Amino acid sequence: MADLAGELFGSIILLGLLFLFFIVPIILTFMNLYFILAEPGKFKNAAEVLTWILGPLFSAILYDYMGIGGEWQEQLFTSDSAIHTPVSEHYVVTVLVLVSLGLLGYFLLKLASKRLPPLVKILSISFLYIGCAVCVMWIIQVLGRADELSVYLAVFPLNVILLSASVVKTLLKEQKEEDEGKDFEKLTGLRRLLVKSSCWPALAFLMVWPVLGICIAVLVLFGQEPSAAVKAFTETSDWMLSQRISPPTVYSDGHYLCTVAAGGHEKLVKPKRMGVRHGHRIVVNRQLCVANAFEQVLEERTPRFHRFVRHVYDTYGYPVAKHIRTPLAADITYLVMKPLEWIFLLVLYLTDRKPEDRIAKQYL
Repeated sequence: MADLAGELFGSIILLGLLFLFFIVPIILTFMNLYFILAEPGKFKNAAEVLTWILGPLFSAILYDYMGIGGEWQEQLFTSDSAIHTPVSEHYVVTVLVLVSLGLLGYFLLKLASKRLPPLVKILSISFLYIGCAVCVMWIIQVLGRADELSVYLAVFPLNVILLSASVVKTLLKEQKEEDEGKDFEKLTGLRRLLVKSSCWPALAFLMVWPVLGICIAVLVLFGQEPSAAVKAFTETSDWMLSQRISPPTVYSDGHYLCTVAAGGHEKLVKPKRMGVRHGHRIVVNRQLCVANAFEQVLEERTPRFHRFVRHVYDTYGYPVAKHIRTPLAADITYLVMKPLEWIFLLVLYLTDRKPEDRIAKQYL
């Protein structure tokens, strides 16, 4: 009875987490879209606050869960979920500056629009345009992978675009109400354009280009390239806009000696070459080859004992591999295995006519 209650409680927790992480973002997206198309409801502010709180949090958790990390030129040593970063770290400063401009424009219009002069409001809208353009680039980048988790990486940027459209719509509506009864015919030229709110979206679009020019000029002084905003997405691999091909991922494949060969410090574990295990490319060192050659001899000469050894490894070896997460842990495992490596070598030299040939042929 207690086991059944425990399983039921675990199932409820799991369903709750699935609802929180996968259903709530979709509900918030439809709510934010609805509040653009219809009159703002009493839940509008609550939906916006939840979007700004949960959006970055869920995106960060998902980003980490997917195993995203490493520049395109880096060879990843991890599982099938390993993915190179969708934004080049070399140009990420430019992206962060442009995103910050967008956030500045949003919160100025959201929190202080009634106190802002017309030109500042137009500038804020142009900042929003720039931030939304970055969001569009991100959405295109992640949707190119066409898998469920990558699609969820696009949900928060999509909501940012929806919230930006909503704040501009609210601003123009409020300004239109203030403009009722005003005679704009007496104004001419630029003064009329600046005061008349219906012209602000078009003026803001025109102001995007000088704003971008100033940002790029300042960023160039700090070492960024003029085309950094584009290269941030193209100087990557594994994604829609990526123009680079990264080295093949190396898989430890759950074998702790594979993990040691791939993850330990090179001077100690001495990786020799690339090999293939279960269809995956792996890093091979002598210790790994010796151990596999020894297992091969056991399988040929004493199959029953080999099955016992295999069972022991499957029971204890794979859990050990999961805990080898740092170069230091790999180094320690390599040193602990060294006496066993010598025993394996002794057996090979006692039982095989050409032990070094057998060792050299492993993982080819």
